[in-house]
Amino acid sequence: YACQIRKNDLSKWENLLNGLFFIHTLHSFPVKTPLKGKNQFPASLVSVASNANIGGATSAPVCAASLGRTDLQLPGLLAGSVGNAIGTYLGIMVAEILR
Repeated sequence: YACQIRKNDLSKWENLLNGLFFIHTLHSFPVKTPLKGKNQFPASLVSVASNANIGGATSAPVCAASLGRTDLQLPGLLAGSVGNAIGTYLGIMVAEILR
């Protein structure tokens, strides 16, 4: 059958998903629990940064403008663009590893 999944292929996907979960946990832990009660991030900053990570460069400036934080439009655009650039190369690398 053309759609058969071998056990070895499944373990690669499980390892990839576990790695992504681990990276997400490390990334979101400092945002949700600031160190020693200091360095608390404003909700608008976290919202724009999260939107730049998930939505990319096109939606982060719109989110910043809708929150009234025009000072975060350019950083959101740049974070989304850098994320797209890095994500493209990492995606190609993961595809080659799983090949």
